[in-house]
Amino acid sequence: VMFRTRATGDETPNVTVGPNCSIGASAKIVNSILHEGVTVGDGCQVHNSILCRGVTLVAKTSLKDCVVGPNCSVPGGNHKGEEFFDE
Repeated sequence: VMFRTRATGDETPNVTVGPNCSIGASAKIVNSILHEGVTVGDGCQVHNSILCRGVTLVAKTSLKDCVVGPNCSVPGGNHKGEEFFDE
């Protein structure tokens, strides 16, 4: 079962988080979908992105307008408009 939040005041808007996800301290997630088993490290920023099952973001990774395929590990740093898929 997934849960959703909607913007009301200062809450994080339009976020869907699947089961067994882990979200690190001070991570910020906005307008994004996290499927089952996603791990978001401490201090990560995720905006307008889709993270498929089993994705891992290391600490302080920033994603904006990205799609990350199943079971991918995203390298640290800032990523905008990128797609990550295992080949």
